[in-house]
Amino acid sequence: MTDPTPNAPVPTPLSPAAQAVLDAAFSVYDCEALYSLTEEQHASMIVVAALRAAADQVVPLPLGFPCNRWINGYLSARQNIRAKILAIATELEGQP
Repeated sequence: MTDPTPNAPVPTPLSPAAQAVLDAAFSVYDCEALYSLTEEQHASMIVVAALRAAADQVVPLPLGFPCNRWINGYLSARQNIRAKILAIATELEGQP
């Protein structure tokens, strides 16, 4: 028997960052509590997991090393972005 879709595109491998976000979103499916959630709550859990993983990939926690004023400002701006992404996730977690 032949493949019914011989010209189907082969999926391009994801970058490690994109794969981490996708893995986080799908990790929610392993939760046994899903059976007691509404579809909206379940979707919210997926979005929260993906946002947290995206924050980790895009703006990881800084390494501990001595910094000058410019680097401190740069790191502060990065942490501000990270905090905003995580604040969205936290707000979505609090939704009923």
